Amino acid sequence: MGLIFLVRHGATEANLRRPPQLQGQARDLPLADIGIQQASLTRDFLAGKEIRACYCSPLRRARDTARNLSTTHGVLPVAVPALTECNVGRWEGLDWGVIKENWPEGYQSFLDNPDVVPYPGGECLQAVYERVFGFFVVLLARHSTEGILMVTHQIAMRAILCPLLGKSLRNSRELVFGNCGITTIAHDGRRLVAKRVNDCSHRVSIVDSRRS
Repeated sequence: MGLIFLVRHGATEANLRRPPQLQGQARDLPLADIGIQQASLTRDFLAGKEIRACYCSPLRRARDTARNLSTTHGVLPVAVPALTECNVGRWEGLDWGVIKENWPEGYQSFLDNPDVVPYPGGECLQAVYERVFGFFVVLLARHSTEGILMVTHQIAMRAILCPLLGKSLRNSRELVFGNCGITTIAHDGRRLVAKRVNDCSHRVSIVDSRRS
């Protein structure tokens, strides 16, 4: 079986704020200094892995992370729109405390059913799942049992990991991925099996970002 190394992008300033700010598609922030360090440590950790292709979200934080990670494997990252982060609509750049205070009903409705209730003006998790999973189907047919590196975002990762871990999309926020945490998925060209989720052991010396 081949392996997919699914990596959340390195930290941005929005991730590092306390509380962190929601970061969807609208603000295309660069990596913070810590995020660059995280990516470099992850690159070194993955250097010995067999990786034949690299795909990433087109957003800057994912592209910059992917460029760093792929340098030791002689592959160029391919930006794929399907791997972009969830559109969080009008809540872009806000934190959950501000959202709860200003949109209490919308906040509760979203938390109760994030699979079908979209971010205001944005996407729901089911929509994210459909586009991400659609790309995975293409990916498996294209690469069969080859090793693949993929750099994307927390909500996109929740969408694909929930079904693999037997979780409902409604409970997606139970899954938290650290910046540059690695989730390893085995595949045989048809099936996906999660082997290790959110491995951050390679960058323990760096301050982690919190849930977003």
